Amino acid sequence: MLTFIDLLPTPLRAIQVGDEVLTFCNFLHRGSGGLTSLYLDQAQNKYVLKSTLGDDASLEAELNERLGRMRRYIKGDDDHDHLLLTYIDGEDVEKALAKHLASPPIDEIGCALFEPAYLENPYLGFKNGLERNLTIAIELVKEQEALYLNNIIHNDVQLANYILTETQGNIKISGIDFGTATDLIKVGSSIKNRQILKENIISLQEALKAILPQRNYQRMISALSKKRTIKHEDIVEALQAQLEPKLTEKQIGLPSFIHALQSMEQSIKSELSTEAMKVNPRHIAFIESRLERSIRQNNVNDTVCYILHGGKLTDRMVEQLTRNPESDLTKLLAPYIQEHELQKLEVGIERLTLSKSRGK
Repeated sequence: MLTFIDLLPTPLRAIQVGDEVLTFCNFLHRGSGGLTSLYLDQAQNKYVLKSTLGDDASLEAELNERLGRMRRYIKGDDDHDHLLLTYIDGEDVEKALAKHLASPPIDEIGCALFEPAYLENPYLGFKNGLERNLTIAIELVKEQEALYLNNIIHNDVQLANYILTETQGNIKISGIDFGTATDLIKVGSSIKNRQILKENIISLQEALKAILPQRNYQRMISALSKKRTIKHEDIVEALQAQLEPKLTEKQIGLPSFIHALQSMEQSIKSELSTEAMKVNPRHIAFIESRLERSIRQNNVNDTVCYILHGGKLTDRMVEQLTRNPESDLTKLLAPYIQEHELQKLEVGIERLTLSKSRGK
């Protein structure tokens, strides 16, 4: 049973959850349906207490449980129930980007206008603020896809409902506030599910206007216009195509391979582990399909990762690379292109020799 204890003047209060006493720190968000606050336990671990209307609370609890964030659900004595959730460190995307908006903050089609100095100059490990914004947009789309894979459609796609956790050059986005979300498990109909997803992806594209300058937003829309059905990965691909390769010509070589591999997320490393690939042929097909996509997107870091995990060049990949012989990626993979061509030559010689021997 959760009880409020007036240890300090309102609103500085504490709550008791079982034997644990959590001390109020500050309000995180005040909404029409309730409020969200930050609490600390005796070890200074952070928790979020969300007090919200009962119907919304039960859905929030179920979806947060699915995502592994739910700590405890407490029925309230009034219309409000209480959710104790794992704290996600960071700030919402809207606040993070608002610091860099120009005046006026939006243009004629609703895209955000950012200070030129922010977009052009290095920022927190990124080449510039534009690269950072593109990365935020990519990670937000990936988070939306991750929620979908957990049968969750976040219907309130606004930047205030996504937490940005950021370290030098690394960004993670986490969706929060699922009071109006759709639980696809309860929808049942696959046709209705697809329609809900389609509408949500349209809302997602619109929400990206608050992150992307008009030029970059239009480039994304232009790339997506060629798609009959738009998926999350299509949006990611359209955005990644606007990122410049992070490795320059001077960095080409084995040290860059190692550096790029170390920068990959730990989850990808474990998923694509060499040992797993040896025992499961599906990993080989997975790696080579991702390698081909990385080459098509001119994504140097991902290409390095998949090469190092056993990906082999195919004729189609080599053809793609040789279309642009001056690109950093083509120069980086030159030894592998030569190896591929040499193997083709050896196979051709073996076949010719075998054909002649049979002719005798």
